[in-house]
Amino acid sequence: MIPPNNPKAARAGAAVITGLLLAAAVLPAQTNAVMLWPNDAPRSESWTQKEAAYTFGNPALKAVRNVVRPSITVYLPSTQTATGTSVVVAPGGAFRMLSWDSEGTLVADWLQRHGVAAFVLKYRLTDTGTDEEFAQAQASAAAGRGGAAGTRGAGRGANGATAGRGAGGPDPQTQIRAMAAADGLRAIEVVRQHAAEWRLDPAYVGIMGFSAVGYVAVQAALDHTAAVRPSSPPSTPAARTLPN
Repeated sequence: MIPPNNPKAARAGAAVITGLLLAAAVLPAQTNAVMLWPNDAPRSESWTQKEAAYTFGNPALKAVRNVVRPSITVYLPSTQTATGTSVVVAPGGAFRMLSWDSEGTLVADWLQRHGVAAFVLKYRLTDTGTDEEFAQAQASAAAGRGGAAGTRGAGRGANGATAGRGAGGPDPQTQIRAMAAADGLRAIEVVRQHAAEWRLDPAYVGIMGFSAVGYVAVQAALDHTAAVRPSSPPSTPAARTLPN
């Protein structure tokens, strides 16, 4: 506690507190991940594979595989720069892995710095096996190409990944694409549900997808209800300020 008879100390203490408050207002706020479904995601309740992260490339970038429980990681801009606009960012990875950093967190960081709230989508993926199975598949793929394993991961067995352990169906890839698209729509819905809390304009919620996962963004535009419809671009340049 600052003694009342020490005005210099009081002024110094007030300056420190003011600086901390200003810093808290200026620095971007990133929250923890928000789960898209309260329990197990629909149609993958029987999945037993374990989510895992690994690194690839130089410099090392994070990738994620075997996603079972979809979520969004929230990047909110500072109150000084916030435009009210928000974007769900879906990293690519051929539905076998997520290029989490290069097509997710780095993109979200940029959007956040420019006043746009970003939500990195962790959607359901095909099962790429245990750590040992994945490592063996990566080594085999690298040996077959005569170089390092690629960033897109390898599937289970010679015919590629399956939708999930315990999941059936004659066409696992069609099944997993449908699940990923459902996760994309659900992400838009969850963002709108939190619009007041996160100080967002529910009329300006978009979605973007990298590589093959552009499919998720396209499906959101084509197959949606009013609650999960992604927003269209403004009709005039003055309607909404976006980063260049």
